[in-house]
Amino acid sequence: MLVLGLILVLTANAQDKVVEALAEQPQMTVTTNDVALKKDEVNAYTAYVKASPDRLEKEWKAFMKDFHNVEMKKSKGILAAEETKIVSITQDIVYLYTKISKDEEGARMDVMLRMGGKYVDDSAFPAESAKLRSIVNKFLHDFFVQLYDDVIDDQRKEQDKLTKEYEKMVKAGEKLMKETEGKEEDIVKAEETIVKTEKLIADSQIKIEQLKADIENYRKEIESLKKQQEENKTSQGEAQTKVNDQAKRIEKLKQNADAIR
Repeated sequence: MLVLGLILVLTANAQDKVVEALAEQPQMTVTTNDVALKKDEVNAYTAYVKASPDRLEKEWKAFMKDFHNVEMKKSKGILAAEETKIVSITQDIVYLYTKISKDEEGARMDVMLRMGGKYVDDSAFPAESAKLRSIVNKFLHDFFVQLYDDVIDDQRKEQDKLTKEYEKMVKAGEKLMKETEGKEEDIVKAEETIVKTEKLIADSQIKIEQLKADIENYRKEIESLKKQQEENKTSQGEAQTKVNDQAKRIEKLKQNADAIR
């Protein structure tokens, strides 16, 4: 999985570089250069292409097969079609070689054609050189047309993907906003409840203090009443004694009165 992830990242980075490079109009200029081929320095028709070497190689092979009936095979890093005919250039037997290598902004393509024991160049083979240059130019034109179509299609798919992700983020943001608003309303309600509860607590505390004072007064009144009860008991005893003494006095008086009669 780690290797696959690394490959995907590298592929994505390479694709990004191609997209960035294609943001500018491509240069489809074909120049001539001396290139090492089979231990020799030979004339080559060179083009710098803002694309991956693998794709360039694949499309070049398909182009030569489809449009010129030339089948190229790769050996030791070189595409070759030996002892073949390219009738759009000449009826003679030719040897076609192509070297495709990685470049800073994509790939470098070197096309070499040998006929009659010599490699085609502008001076020795002006007609064949022009025709070969025309083939390379036609390939570059078709290649870039298809490349742009593919890249634009990929970028549109990426845009659709990014748009969907953006819409998901917007919906998520709206949901979070609603949740935030709901929580803020809950906070307001909770704060109102706290204020009401604190008032109730304050009112209850006042009532509690009043009840405590009433209880204290009631206790004092009870103590006073108990003291009065004790005093009343004492007074009752004294009054009962007086009643008894008075009864005895009356009885004595009756006895004395009866004795006189």
